[in-house]
Amino acid sequence: THLEQLFETFPHALTLRDLDGRLLRANAEFTRLFQYSVPEVLGVNIDRLLGVPGGERRDGVERMLSSASKVWRQTRRRRRDGSLVDVSHTGAPLSMGGEAAAFYEVYHDLTQQLRAEATITEQQRLLEAFFTQSLDGFFFMMLDRPIRWDDAADKEALLDYAMHHHRVTRVNDAMLAQYGRARDQMLGLTPAVLYAHNPSEGRAAWRRFFDAGRIHTVTHERKADGTPILIEGDYVCLYDDDGRLTGHFGIQRDITERTRQEEALRESEEKFATAFRSSPFPITIATLAEGRFLEVNEA
Repeated sequence: THLEQLFETFPHALTLRDLDGRLLRANAEFTRLFQYSVPEVLGVNIDRLLGVPGGERRDGVERMLSSASKVWRQTRRRRRDGSLVDVSHTGAPLSMGGEAAAFYEVYHDLTQQLRAEATITEQQRLLEAFFTQSLDGFFFMMLDRPIRWDDAADKEALLDYAMHHHRVTRVNDAMLAQYGRARDQMLGLTPAVLYAHNPSEGRAAWRRFFDAGRIHTVTHERKADGTPILIEGDYVCLYDDDGRLTGHFGIQRDITERTRQEEALRESEEKFATAFRSSPFPITIATLAEGRFLEVNEA
């Protein structure tokens, strides 16, 4: 019959047992999950078979009988080989003539689900470590409310809003070091504060960024004490399911010292080149290995 087929093809382990806990029937998934064939366990107390502690057995039966409703728990049950399997267990009484005559119980194998959750948890832990320990500055800035940034929008008005309502909500230690700020001094800052030294540059940068959705750029910024710094960063806008702009995250680094060294090297090279060309004395540059002239001056 269709009911027989439904019972046997039910995707989770399904059992019927009498009020004393003896197994009356089990489906194919029960055999797969717990490794017992149905004939060998018929008439056996299913709770003892699966290693249910006595207190849990009494509690489950009493709750089902007293409330005439489902009892659910996440627990572990013992297989035929003695190994334990994580399951969700749902049980409820079956009534005949207004009185409980048996129980049906469903065991859902949670092995894959818990493994996936553990993997996700581990990935989140690693991402958290990556965020907090990175040598680059990582941060999130979120708008107080989403905005729809498209060609139909009043972008100047939205920029006015964003400059004062787009706030730093999360930041790592490297980012704090870049600005010389404590965490409580950094959280909540807006573009209007971060670009107080040059509001027009900040506004133009935010306009380009919102238009593009993501950007790689170099900006002139300030530490908390007013010291100028040069920041190179990559920034990506965040959107909600309706396509509205909700904020952005960024990865950036302080390139002030690197840029200073590059400029000093360039100036040194230019000075050397000028001295080389204008010297009244003959000067040559040659390779030691081959003795070939690479360059000579006018003299």
